[in-house]
Amino acid sequence: MNLTNTEITVLKDFLDQLADHFSNAGCNDYDLPNTPENKQLLLDATIYDYTVNGFANDADEMNEMNDDIKRINNAKGKKLYITDSLLLSYLKYKLSGDK
Repeated sequence: MNLTNTEITVLKDFLDQLADHFSNAGCNDYDLPNTPENKQLLLDATIYDYTVNGFANDADEMNEMNDDIKRINNAKGKKLYITDSLLLSYLKYKLSGDK
């Protein structure tokens, strides 16, 4: 399935609005089954968050990112957790073609 540029623009706008709405909610957890593919998605989204927000230039933030990466890689439970607004922002970024 291919999306037109207009459809991608509309979808990105919806994702922005949804991310904003979710970030103001009381609970922002989004859970996914613990699979290798979902772990990779969370890793990619986490790295995106730290680099896009400029945190990669701060030593403390880099340590925190490395801790997050270790936590994701070492997750043993049935579910993986990420904040919903972060995942939506990452998916919007991916739709933009900025890889």
